[in-house]
Amino acid sequence: MKVATLAELPAEEARAVVINVGTDLTATLALASIRFRTSLPALLVSCDPTLESAARFDRLMRKWEFDVIERPVRSHGETLDWLFSGIRADKVLLVDSDAELRDPAWVDRILGYVDHPLVFGAGFVHRPVIKPHTLNPEHAYTPCLLLRAADVREALRAGATFRFHIVYNDFRFNRRVARVLASRLRHEFAPRNGRVERLPEPLRARLARSRLLRFRKRRTPESAAGHRGFWRLRCELPSNSPGDYPD
Repeated sequence: MKVATLAELPAEEARAVVINVGTDLTATLALASIRFRTSLPALLVSCDPTLESAARFDRLMRKWEFDVIERPVRSHGETLDWLFSGIRADKVLLVDSDAELRDPAWVDRILGYVDHPLVFGAGFVHRPVIKPHTLNPEHAYTPCLLLRAADVREALRAGATFRFHIVYNDFRFNRRVARVLASRLRHEFAPRNGRVERLPEPLRARLARSRLLRFRKRRTPESAAGHRGFWRLRCELPSNSPGDYPD
């Protein structure tokens, strides 16, 4: 059903959530994998949908029996703060809009893991690194992560947040420390095997404005697309799998 607020959703022991921001086709695949490969009720958070997108998911909602709530586009972290503050579910499975659940037994297995009192989450996350093109680490909580909602709500009440924020060091600026950090960073992006791996343009611009790290002009790496430390999840999406899901 289509709801206006999270309070209108029925209480569930576990619920899968897909957040869609302009990725209708892959979000459809993610919803299909939840609907036909798990027993979890699904919620689609559709952010600023177009008329075509809203009509598409209205049709699928009636056919596949999942819930839809429409929201304005916000940062991923802010959306997660809102979601966990109000969702009526004991366990929440975050499924990225371009991921697909391939193994039903895996979902049952991680649901069992979270039943242990010392476990608050299970699944897959991105490594905690900054993506070179977006400088946005909030998507560490994708592609497929199960969290115990009560523990997340307790952390939110204590002041924690999913939103990206910088925690500054609690010591005064020191030139010696700055030189050591700059040296380590230059070593990280030094030429390897005859090929120069360079800083991406957004990170280079941010470092150029930094008071802590200042490079001489001749030592500043030029801009390029990526670097060795960047890691991206490769989701397994079938290119030709007719009949994989019902029409």
